[in-house]
Amino acid sequence: IDSSYEYSAKKTLQQLELFDKSFIVINLSVRQSKNACTLQQYETLIAGLNKLSIHVLLLWMPADKALKDQLLLSNSPYTVAYPEGRHLFEVCEVIKKALWVFTPDTGMIHIATAVHTPVFVVYQEKGSIKQGEWWPFMVKFTYINSQKGDLICDIEAQEILSKCLEFHESILSQITRPRS
Repeated sequence: IDSSYEYSAKKTLQQLELFDKSFIVINLSVRQSKNACTLQQYETLIAGLNKLSIHVLLLWMPADKALKDQLLLSNSPYTVAYPEGRHLFEVCEVIKKALWVFTPDTGMIHIATAVHTPVFVVYQEKGSIKQGEWWPFMVKFTYINSQKGDLICDIEAQEILSKCLEFHESILSQITRPRS
């Protein structure tokens, strides 16, 4: 990737006061509505992470503006949104800097693992998938599934938060050096 995207990501993260901090990316964008999390699920997750002083960076597309705006209403100093309309390669550089990524079942899974960033995924009834590492990149990966016949929106918000906090602790326990 051209170094100009890395530079743009760095400058934007500096403006958002995240460049020298650990942060988690939460992807709000889904193409298929069956893969969408609810406002309550996102609010519970963000509030739980922020309560522990964990910084959150929201990634969104124009179709997610109302959701992004609603999530920012809490005015938490720990949650910010990445600016709209950035090049995919710049977003890849941002994801590369994240501690881990939370995403519904979208292409974000593949982007995060391609840049070697651990990922937590919310799936609609996928059945049994091996937890641990996402192949072929061998990146730390975990997920939560909806029950058979249910949608992602049917998963209890507190259950998502609990599993994400476990994942966060597992990531922190493996850190031996700062990420580049």
